[in-house]
Amino acid sequence: MTGTPLTNERLIGAALRFDNEENGALQFGVQLPFHWHMPMDFSASIRLGNRLKVHAAHTIFPNGITSPTLSYTFLRDNIDYYRQGLRMVNTRYNHHRVDLLPINSHFRRYLLHAGLRWEYYQHDKQTLIRPGMNLGELPDGHFFSLHAEAAHNSENHWYFPSTGTLIQANYAYITDNLFTYDGGPGMHDIKALWRVNLPLARRLTFQPMAYGRLFIGDHQPVPFATLLGAEWFAMCTDHQLPFDGVTNLEYVDRNLVALRLQLQYRLLKSHYIQLRFTMASSFSHFDDFEQPEDLVNLFGTSAAYFFDSFLGPLGFNIGYSNLLDKPTFYLTLGHKF
Repeated sequence: MTGTPLTNERLIGAALRFDNEENGALQFGVQLPFHWHMPMDFSASIRLGNRLKVHAAHTIFPNGITSPTLSYTFLRDNIDYYRQGLRMVNTRYNHHRVDLLPINSHFRRYLLHAGLRWEYYQHDKQTLIRPGMNLGELPDGHFFSLHAEAAHNSENHWYFPSTGTLIQANYAYITDNLFTYDGGPGMHDIKALWRVNLPLARRLTFQPMAYGRLFIGDHQPVPFATLLGAEWFAMCTDHQLPFDGVTNLEYVDRNLVALRLQLQYRLLKSHYIQLRFTMASSFSHFDDFEQPEDLVNLFGTSAAYFFDSFLGPLGFNIGYSNLLDKPTFYLTLGHKF
């Protein structure tokens, strides 16, 4: 949520994480500031694990309120899609992405990004689809999107805030030629979240959060499917939303609105206990609100313990949801990347 400041020194780092879904992952990164008519910055990183990711970005810092950025990302991913706990699809694919951000502004607690994105997906031929699974389109092809992101973050901790507010909104207009998709109108993708941290006592914080996604259009290609599961937003894919009691990537209807209520208690200096309850509704079309039987109502709950270590959060949660109808266990160590 915050920008990387330009420094006069090279920055080199490494990070390690583990969870019981992906097992281990390792990431290396470097940042190289330099001057050529104006300050510039080149950064690169590589992520090794079940998901391979290579990222490179070039940013210029003119005398203004924006820092235009051009970046390239390559992902080699292995994704399992589930429905109610049953693995329905396994797909391996290459994902190329180029982002041009003429508007790239970070000012204290505020962020604004806007630009153009090109993406290309190439799926392996050994993609496995369970018979009878109505997955939708699984194309090899490219997409163009005009996208924007705005955020305000006044929280006092990246993982375990006790004060402040986080507001974030994303919008994308997705096409295959900058104007239309498959000869018809493009697709509109809207995501938003709002979290408030309300201290109830010196160590106890109440953290309500509303979040969701609306996907409007005649098509929803599989790379843009709405997925529920895991601990954080966009952990495995850009369109993944967290949900208590779900550890796999659950394929749900394209639109979802959710409310999470969380109590967080800090033990000693770096130990945290979290109790959560989340309720949500997913739906394919807005007309479903006039026919409540077409809404899919979901709920999930979990209890979690974390230690805020120098390697990142170390902890676990035990959960249950009516989506899976069975207990779940999730163990994690390390920062989100």
